[in-house]
Amino acid sequence: MKHLNHLAIVIFLATLFNVPIANAQVYTGNEAATRIAGTKRIVLDESRKSVSFIELDDQFNIPESNNLAWLTQSLQLKSGESYQLSKTEKDPYGYVHYRYRQYYQGIPVEYGVFYAHILKGRLVSANGERYEQIS
Repeated sequence: MKHLNHLAIVIFLATLFNVPIANAQVYTGNEAATRIAGTKRIVLDESRKSVSFIELDDQFNIPESNNLAWLTQSLQLKSGESYQLSKTEKDPYGYVHYRYRQYYQGIPVEYGVFYAHILKGRLVSANGERYEQIS
């Protein structure tokens, strides 16, 4: 059972950095940094018209304590939209994963979730699903 848990974590981390790009637009380098400061790779989900993956540049430092504020600013949340912490997990590889649930006017958005991935006290990436066309 323990080996299955380790395998699941390895698969998760492997897919984290190899985001599928079907129905997605990928920005890297300066193009990514122009869209969101301090990033080296951004993936936009074309079906939702929103960011689904962010990888920060190694030289850009967002401390663990500021990850939600940075995520909120980077995703450019609209009036009435917010994310609230729903779970925190630490894996055996030293990553801390924060799970944030999306809310609109205080109501949870089904499937709206974003994860912030922290290593050695700094945000290294974030991924998830954000829904903007809510009424």
